Amino acid sequence: MTILMELEKDVNEVAKAVAAVLNVDVEIVDTDLIRVAVVGKLEYMKGKKLFTSGFNYRRSINTGEKYIIDLPGEINLCRGCEWFGNCIYKTAVYAPIKGNNEVVGVISLTAFNEVQADILKSNIDANLYFVDKMANLIYSKVMEKRMLREMMIINDKLNLVMNSIDSGIIATDCEGRVTHINQIGMEKLKLSSKENILGIKLGSIFHSLQYEKLLDSKNETQKYQEVCSLINSKQDKYVVNIGKIFSNNKTEGLVLSFEGYNNAKSSAYTLVNGEKPISADDIISVSESMKQVKNMALRVSQSNSSVMLVGETGTGKEVFSRAIHYHSLRKDKPFVTINCSAIPDSLIESELFGYDKGAFTGANKLGKPGKFEIANGGTIFLDEIEAMPLYMQPKILRVIQEKEVIRVGSNETVPVDVRIISATNIDLEKSIAKGEFRADLYHRLNVIPIIIPPLRERKDDIILLADHFIDKISRAMGRKINGIDKEVEELFLAYGWPGNVRELKNVVEFAINLEDSQQITINNIPSYIKDLNEPYENNEDNEKTLEEIENYVVKKALDKYGWNESGRILAAKKLGISRATIYRKIKNL
Repeated sequence: MTILMELEKDVNEVAKAVAAVLNVDVEIVDTDLIRVAVVGKLEYMKGKKLFTSGFNYRRSINTGEKYIIDLPGEINLCRGCEWFGNCIYKTAVYAPIKGNNEVVGVISLTAFNEVQADILKSNIDANLYFVDKMANLIYSKVMEKRMLREMMIINDKLNLVMNSIDSGIIATDCEGRVTHINQIGMEKLKLSSKENILGIKLGSIFHSLQYEKLLDSKNETQKYQEVCSLINSKQDKYVVNIGKIFSNNKTEGLVLSFEGYNNAKSSAYTLVNGEKPISADDIISVSESMKQVKNMALRVSQSNSSVMLVGETGTGKEVFSRAIHYHSLRKDKPFVTINCSAIPDSLIESELFGYDKGAFTGANKLGKPGKFEIANGGTIFLDEIEAMPLYMQPKILRVIQEKEVIRVGSNETVPVDVRIISATNIDLEKSIAKGEFRADLYHRLNVIPIIIPPLRERKDDIILLADHFIDKISRAMGRKINGIDKEVEELFLAYGWPGNVRELKNVVEFAINLEDSQQITINNIPSYIKDLNEPYENNEDNEKTLEEIENYVVKKALDKYGWNESGRILAAKKLGISRATIYRKIKNL
């Protein structure tokens, strides 16, 4: 369809106006020689195509020139027309509709009788001037139509771009009234229709948003970020980024992108603290006991129930927690870890629940979300849960029950949706009996207990894991180590590995740093392993309890590295256990 056919209504109005003013017949033809408008004797031909009778129309379209035919059907210009020698016209004028080096059609003025012919001939210059103006009017309509079409295409592209962005987007006019909003923005603001927000000022949407200062500013590149809540829901906080649209030395409007405060913090946390996802396939094992544990982890991953991972230090509790998260429906949401023993009692509440602005001296002026808020929609891993202070335990229980947190220094509740995976390396039932852990919290956390066996109980995995660590660490260090010799293999299988997989990894890394050959040899194994190997050999005369083995290993390490603070830290590091664990072992000693 030609552009004139798209403007058929406007074109017909022009044709009628010309015919009324000049009292002659008028035809307007497009570049396909279709009569778009006809006023007069040939109105029945409207919408039909000209063939050989459209000879002079085609000439005007091709040349972009006007033609005056004083004796239609008799002059050379009419040769080739089917009416040559017998034309029904008395006089005809053909004027191209053109602009910007293109012709989009032709206006013709035709006389079918002597009266109309006299009208055209008597004032031909004025008539030509008038028809030129009418042609220009039609071409201006063509340009308007094209500009409108281009604007619609640009608008469609803009909407496509806006709706492909994960953040809410709002555009305003120079007074701060909403002119555009994307689909994500409507969802975040819980709007069912754009009509509910278009024309509304930003100040009626976001509480205390200081957008006026940006509108009034003469700085064309100025932008800023602000955290604010909705007017109708102060609990819904957003991080709002505002920039201005500046043209012709004045502000034409604003563009805002906004994200839920918790989501923004979660994204930032994931970006900064994100690690490579771990799946069940990344857990190296061939032992039957570990296969059962992996299968159980996979089965419970689809649930939202709380999981408690129980296992000695270094058995891979965090690895399992990450795998459970990876295979869950929450895999695309944050996975947040917190070691309960690593945070001072005085700080753990603000770390877990966050704090409001002005909660204490030195607090961030915007406040700070806690780990539960950051993990919203995802998973939080509470490692060494046994170290959770007693005063915090009922607060954790409330989060589980009410699915909300209260920041330090605030009375407002913040809803959270998190799955809790906790981990411990002790018998929490004994802690409950001693009054060190709440039974009600234990039962809420221990909905699905998963017991991870120690390395000494799955000897089939020891050499497999050793080879895995040798390959990984030697590659990272640019070394070429192919494995361990037979003597080291026997030593590894005989040793008790109180630090489990973490200790094995540390031992392998230690040996690779010292090894000169292409295999790890006995000479480069830490001496404490060679010295302490005797208690762990598999003979019936030397059977010892786990507690005796652990106490023996810890004591030998402390004797070697020192019983003072620095010695204890070093011994814990060498054994692959946490500082809290070694202090607990010392207490047992």
